[in-house]
Amino acid sequence: MEDYDIRLLHSLNLLQDIDLHFAGLMMTLAGAAACPELALAAGLVSNTTAGKKHICLDLEASASRPLTAIFGEVPENTVALFEGIQTPAARTWSAKLSACPVVGAPGEYRPLVLDEQNRLYLYRYWAYEQQLAAEIKTRIRADRRRVDPDTLQAGLARYFPPSRVHPDWQKIAAFAAVTGHLTIISGGPGTGKTHTVTNILALLLELHADLRATVCAPTGKAAARIQESIKKTKQTLDCPPQLRSKIPDEATTIHRLLGVRRNSPNFYHDQHNPLPIDVLIVDEASMVSLALMTKLLRATAAECRVILLGDRNQLASVEAGAVLGDLCTAADPDSYSEAFCELYDRVGAENLVSGCAADQAALSDCAVELKYSYRFEASSAIGAVSRAVNSGDAKAALAVTDQDTSGTISREALPDPGELEDRLAALVETGHAGPSTAEDLQGAFRVLDTFRILCSHRRGPYGVAGINRLMESVLQKKGLIDASGPYYRGRPIMLQRNDYTLGLYNGDVGVIWPDATGENRAWFPDRTGGFRALSTTRLPAHETVYAMTIHKSQGSEFDRILMILPNVASPIFTRELVYTGLTRARQSVATWAEAATFETAVQARVERRSGLRDALRRPWRRARTKG
Repeated sequence: MEDYDIRLLHSLNLLQDIDLHFAGLMMTLAGAAACPELALAAGLVSNTTAGKKHICLDLEASASRPLTAIFGEVPENTVALFEGIQTPAARTWSAKLSACPVVGAPGEYRPLVLDEQNRLYLYRYWAYEQQLAAEIKTRIRADRRRVDPDTLQAGLARYFPPSRVHPDWQKIAAFAAVTGHLTIISGGPGTGKTHTVTNILALLLELHADLRATVCAPTGKAAARIQESIKKTKQTLDCPPQLRSKIPDEATTIHRLLGVRRNSPNFYHDQHNPLPIDVLIVDEASMVSLALMTKLLRATAAECRVILLGDRNQLASVEAGAVLGDLCTAADPDSYSEAFCELYDRVGAENLVSGCAADQAALSDCAVELKYSYRFEASSAIGAVSRAVNSGDAKAALAVTDQDTSGTISREALPDPGELEDRLAALVETGHAGPSTAEDLQGAFRVLDTFRILCSHRRGPYGVAGINRLMESVLQKKGLIDASGPYYRGRPIMLQRNDYTLGLYNGDVGVIWPDATGENRAWFPDRTGGFRALSTTRLPAHETVYAMTIHKSQGSEFDRILMILPNVASPIFTRELVYTGLTRARQSVATWAEAATFETAVQARVERRSGLRDALRRPWRRARTKG
């Protein structure tokens, strides 16, 4: 391995322990066919899947490049160690790998899979991708469900009355869901995804009284939020009380729905034991990884309607894959087939011809993007900045942020680390003191939802851990908390891992509050709208949450937020990160960031490599996979 010393890459923390060990295992299994090109490829594909969350290593994009360029930032004093070393040319690299017994072609059961586009996969992720593509194609190839046109027309008119938005994307989404087997509904905050899906459920139950529907989300926090929204929305529906009572208003996590098997990556429900449901609704689908989405769809019957809700512009899953983004890109949500348009024109009382394209793939008939925000009007500063960020127009986003006079959005220079405590103290003085100021437990949770600090990083002076420590210091000095012990009254906490025995999950947020006896306990919202108490000694791993990462904030909303973006080079600074942070706010956003940092982030995009889009566009054939 004289040209590609992966041990050196590991010693410099460019490759992780698992990458080094996986590369060593592949070299051992390859025997006489082992070569430096295999060691490098194996280390990189492990690193890119586990660390960078790509599904595969694109050899074409990685070939003939300086080795340092593959890893981005390399310590300056080590650059000379890699002088003149480039990755192999694509043709040479793929030929060397194809000659190794540990590398197979698609369909072969080998540890690594090299496909026709020179994408190298870990076998497991190649199999997930093929299985998910097959599940999706099975649904989009199915004939549109036969529904009496007159009944459907009357239902659409009742649940989606004339709107100021034309075309009415919510009505189009409902039409697609009622007549199809797969529907992908994407939209930003305030575009009415929950309103739309609640109306869809009512319409489906009106057409099929015995329909069994389930609502789920990737996290407990997201499940609780859509559950609350559906409960509120269904009370306003124009439908008989007995039909309203059938609309499911309890949501669960995907893991709880599938049934976790301890010490196993598999679930109780799978392709051999499918879920006994007719409609599956998945909220916050952008947060669902390739592996979990594959297992979820394989656990539903082919006849089950699947409705995916999410925001394609948000951050993708913290695990490998960007399924919702891949689906929306492959589908082109703005175009529909002639058959789709003709049927919708007949029952929807509006014309869709301008959106038709006769040669569109069937997947396009399954995808609808809700474009009109009922929360952020056209004149809203948050809406304007969010749109500019999505389009990558950093200068327009900064112009609105820096010049807004409405008080809804602002940007200040990033304070020096030594100034942070004083700046946070000023925040507390303006009313952002946290749950400890509430009079009762219910009030404590209300306060917790009014304001949150969102950080891009976990570590460093501007990271979650540091900001939480400073907030506790400020509150202690002002006499608002007694932090002499870890479980003080009013301490907000967020769980860091799942505990299926307790029914608590990673990301769940609670408050330390005294019970009737005066003992401080951990309280969490329950399914009934009340709260459940837990002894602090039984708490799973957790952390204080005056501040949280933007990644962890997905699925949450707060009246006001402060977003902190430190002035450091970071691969996580992307427009998706900024957009996700901005759109957690219902009323106002303050940002602490240098203009250059903000601009750099907006101009960068999250790019997760996968072959899912190509797999969906290829002629349908069942993939040969094991498992």
